[in-house]
Amino acid sequence: MAALACECMVADMEAGNEPYWLTLQGVNGCGKTYLLGQVYEQAKRINPGNPLNNPIWPPDWETSQRKVYEGGRPATHRMEEQVFSSYLRTGRYNFVNELRDDFFLAFDEVGATRDPTNFIAEGVGTLCDNRLGKWTMFCTNLTLGEIAERMDARISSRMLRNENKFIAITAGDYALKG
Repeated sequence: MAALACECMVADMEAGNEPYWLTLQGVNGCGKTYLLGQVYEQAKRINPGNPLNNPIWPPDWETSQRKVYEGGRPATHRMEEQVFSSYLRTGRYNFVNELRDDFFLAFDEVGATRDPTNFIAEGVGTLCDNRLGKWTMFCTNLTLGEIAERMDARISSRMLRNENKFIAITAGDYALKG
């Protein structure tokens, strides 16, 4: 079911359909991050900011992903919550807003960062507010209830809002099935 949801997301991106979020939830090793990586690679290909899709942009694809051009262009990003939290903890607070208008964001390990003051949860909440109506994919080990309890109920609520999809993967850790 998770693989089918990822396939549908890619097809919807290609068709130019209304953006939504896809959240995959499950235990370590069940394939969430693998699927996230596959969707991310397809999003890079589909991205209207990719010079193969939009020749008016400078052709330096790898550099453009770092948004060095003034005003940026639609980019695709993949990051783990730990990287996101390190940006915030080192004072790069505007990073949350920099991701607002990008074509696709793949965000892994939601809720994995130790956050006793809820500083990171606030950043993730703001990121969620900024990404409403944008192609976004999350992966987490936490249930919606655990996200609401440990982080913020608004985050779990947004994961279900509108046409957003939440898939709980029931498979175990494939590495342990030796």
